Amino acid sequence: MRNIPSANRRDNRLSIDIQIQRLVATLLKMNLQKYLITKDFTYLGMETSTHRIWEYFEDQVRSESNVAMLIPGYTGYAEKALPRFVQCLYNEEKKFLPYFLTELIERSKKYINKSYFEELAQRCEDLGYSSKISRSKIIIQNKNQEEKEDKEKIDKNLIEELDEITTAISKIFFIHSCQKT
Repeated sequence: MRNIPSANRRDNRLSIDIQIQRLVATLLKMNLQKYLITKDFTYLGMETSTHRIWEYFEDQVRSESNVAMLIPGYTGYAEKALPRFVQCLYNEEKKFLPYFLTELIERSKKYINKSYFEELAQRCEDLGYSSKISRSKIIIQNKNQEEKEDKEKIDKNLIEELDEITTAISKIFFIHSCQKT
């Protein structure tokens, strides 16, 4: 279970890194804020044990606001909570953040503008992650995870090639043994 950040900071607010600010700006340009106020986002948080962290930051933003907004579809609190949430995940769960971002983008497809995938990939690479983009999907990974997958592909290809060579050699021996008899 993921922990709610400790309040050991003087003003009880996280300092947001410039790379995180840029990542969040890209996410907001993608129109992600509409997804952040849906039940599906709540379910994603519950599945990934991040819902309490999100609620913590959203409550923090609400308490800092001088005006209570009761407008249906209001995304202002979510927009202000997102940088704190992403910074917290980055600080506490560097290996988890790529998975969470990939799931977030995948599940929010009907809300987001996919024309920002390239920019999102660059923002993730600025944070030390790698990314793969296809027409309608982006996969964000830790760099070492990508290297492991590449090695597994090479190993799989090598095994397939060895199987082909073994089959060819078996055929040669079979043909050769048939010719002797």
